[in-house]
Formats: sequence, C-alpha cells, structure tokens
Amino acid sequence: IASHLAAGLLAAGAEVRVLGRPGPRADAEVRASGLDLLGVGAEVERVEADLLDAAAVAAAIDGCELVFHLGGETFVGAGRASAEAAVDVNVRGSWNVFAGCREAGVAGVVFASTLKVYGPSSELPYREHLPLRADQPYDASKAAGDVMARALAREWGTPIAALRLANVYGEADLNFTRLVPETAIAVLAGRPPRLRTDG
Repeated sequence: IASHLAAGLLAAGAEVRVLGRPGPRADAEVRASGLDLLGVGAEVERVEADLLDAAAVAAAIDGCELVFHLGGETFVGAGRASAEAAVDVNVRGSWNVFAGCREAGVAGVVFASTLKVYGPSSELPYREHLPLRADQPYDASKAAGDVMARALAREWGTPIAALRLANVYGEADLNFTRLVPETAIAVLAGRPPRLRTDG
C-alpha cells in the first residue's frame, strides 16, 4: 500500500517522506522494496525509525502536512504468533504516531486499520456501524488503535480517518501468502490454495 500511495502522491506533485523500520530486512538480498519495484525509491525522502521510539517518530513527522499511518504489524500470522509485539507496535506505535502528529500540528491523519477489528459477525458484509468485537490478541491490538484514533481525534481535534482494510493485494506486494497472490501461485502450481480463514 505504502509504495503505491507514495507513487500516487509523487504523481500529484507532493513531496513524500517515508518512515521505515531501521536495519536491513531479513530477506533484503532477495527482495527489493516496493518503492524500488515501482521505480520511485529515489524520489522519496526515506527516514528510518522504530515506531516505539516516540522521539524518532516525532522527528520524522515534523514538517509534514499530512500523515498516512500505515505502520505496525500488518501480517496477521506474525501478529498472532507474537501478540505482545503486535500490541506494542499496533497500540504504542500508533500512539507515538498520533502524538507526533498532534505535536507537529499536521492537518490530518489517515490510519490503516483492518476489518479484523470487527471479529466474528453474523452480519456480512461488514459495515461501519458494526461494533468492534475483536476476539484474537492481534485483532484486539488493531481495534485498540482504531478506537484510540477516534478518541484522540475528538480529544485533540486532529482529523484522523481510519481505513478498515481487508485482503489488500497488487503490484509490488512482497507478501506472497496473502489471499490473492497465494491463490494465483497455487493455481499455477496445480494445488489448492491455502485459506487461513472462512472470510
């Protein structure tokens, strides 16, 4: 999502700063970044900071007009394998981003949440009016960030919009276990796709 967002903002004439995790990725030799795959890596200002480092996050946000908060644990499987780490980054990390935005006086924040915040529901498809009933630690960490975003928007007056995303896919997606890439790979390999949930 971030690489396509950055490319779109650049095409619209915006100056783009991208905050990424410090240090090399475990698979850095094998995979390029989405920014590089889309050919915009050299056009953005790249800043490294851990979302749990409030001062570094605030410094990265300083001078920005708008913030698109896409950071956090985004892989459900990894979040479920390490619930404590997911809570740290999805709750404390989001707090640090929102607090940095308030301190910098940004005009608005767009926050990437997930439909996992709804938990199980007999009413499908999910609709915004449904209560948040996350029933797994990872899902609850995302719900906490979602609720915090709404509360802080009211308390601080900082416009924050939460997007509850699901099954995101597309060019430059480097997670081949997501539903659409996994299904395409399975079909090409002549095997049934691995489905992680029932919807």
